[in-house]
Amino acid sequence: MTDYSGWTDEQVNEAIAVKRGWVLRSCVGCNHDWWMTPDGGVDYNQTDPPYYTHDWRLCGELLEETMNGTPVDVGNVTDGYMVSWGCSYDIICRDLKRAICEAWLAWKEQG
Repeated sequence: MTDYSGWTDEQVNEAIAVKRGWVLRSCVGCNHDWWMTPDGGVDYNQTDPPYYTHDWRLCGELLEETMNGTPVDVGNVTDGYMVSWGCSYDIICRDLKRAICEAWLAWKEQG
């Protein structure tokens, strides 16, 4: 299982976006990359992946997806927050949104 604790928020956000169907495209005429939505939507100003690690609404979508049939345990620990659901290890982070994101990636990795 991948240890996501050393990843930046941007790396975590990008990994989640790719696993959720977002596609990074190059814009030849505008000299920057942009993200195409999972349904094929185009916004040439979407130069960053969605901010799952910073946005409760997006983070909540991840939590809802994983809760479908799987018990989720979220709690406070000395060093921050712990999230555990069907993973072979617990995710502990100082920020609850980040913990949910890392646990979601681990859950997806397990298939």
